Amino acid sequence: MRVVLDMTQGLRGHNITCDNFFTSYSLGQELLKRKLTMVGTVRKNKPELPSVLLNMQNRAVNSSKFAFTDTTIVVSYSPKKRKNVLLMSTLHHDAAVSSRDDRKPTIILDYNANKGGVDNLDKVTENVYPQLQLLQPLSESSRLRTLFHLCLLYLCLRYLALLHLCLLYLALLHLCLRLGRNVNSARAVLQT
Repeated sequence: MRVVLDMTQGLRGHNITCDNFFTSYSLGQELLKRKLTMVGTVRKNKPELPSVLLNMQNRAVNSSKFAFTDTTIVVSYSPKKRKNVLLMSTLHHDAAVSSRDDRKPTIILDYNANKGGVDNLDKVTENVYPQLQLLQPLSESSRLRTLFHLCLLYLCLRYLALLHLCLLYLALLHLCLRLGRNVNSARAVLQT
């Protein structure tokens, strides 16, 4: 929760899309206090989830179940038999479902449309996770695993910031070269 709150410091009026590592009811409430909304997938072991959303017996494929509070909505969508996907949102306030054949809730459609950053982070970290698995026997504590995950996240974000800085530097260098060429061609025209 602390990572998301630190990264969104100073933002107002935006929606934050999270994966299930970060999404929680308490994070959603903290973001709402900062005038931010949140949409994200939820792990099935979260204590704040109502048991009716987790029960998959007699659930039809492409069916949805919703749970509401004053500020938050949780949806359980069943894309396949005996499988469900859980999402939490402070952005949405109704049980809207698409008219498509799969009858996906609009919460899932919005999440899928905006999860690009989440997917990119997963791609960047996929080569590092096997090395972290080597540390697992040494780190049975969930706190230590969380620390490793946060360190990995921090390193990925620093890498992306450095990459962005390098791209800005290259763009500035390219601009300087173009300006130099334009000055030289203007000087040649003035001398003739």
